[in-house]
Amino acid sequence: MFKMKYKNYDSALKNEDEPIAFVLSRYATTGLGVTRCLGRLGVPVVWLDSNPNQAGFLSKYCRGIVCPEPKNKEEEYVDFLLSIGKKLSKKGVLLPAGDVEVFAILKNRSKLEKYYHIPMADLDVTEKLLNKRIFYKTLEEQNVPHPSTYFLRSKSELEEISKKISYPCILKPSISDRFRLDFVTKIFKEDSSG
Repeated sequence: MFKMKYKNYDSALKNEDEPIAFVLSRYATTGLGVTRCLGRLGVPVVWLDSNPNQAGFLSKYCRGIVCPEPKNKEEEYVDFLLSIGKKLSKKGVLLPAGDVEVFAILKNRSKLEKYYHIPMADLDVTEKLLNKRIFYKTLEEQNVPHPSTYFLRSKSELEEISKKISYPCILKPSISDRFRLDFVTKIFKEDSSG
């Protein structure tokens, strides 16, 4: 196992005879699960993460490459993926394990597809599933039962709705991955209106 930094990985990528699976993850549990499953099957795996201390860099089933941070440096992140893609002897496979990576890849799909297989639905379909606001609107349009949901735009709306709902309730953002990176949680539980 070895860590690769920006300029140390050229020969390792070019000398790989099999298509490489690129696990794009900041979340150890999801990314490691994918890495272990593929690695045990003999699939070459490269873990891409902006944090060189990420647990994925320690797995015996992959090689790690430190990359730009996709949340705040999306253009640099995509350029980095393109630069890796140009070095591959065979088309790789992008396997994002977080929403931020999914959105970055799908928004830039036309550029990345030249070098990678992208086994995901198109952006408009994926966004319906990942963006809670769009997802619940779709559920309502299709008359699919779902929990009562409110999308707040102001503090006054919060105060008004807080008097109407039952407790405990869950507060969560429309797009959870960015929220999770900022607050290190997916949801907040509220036990009372006070």
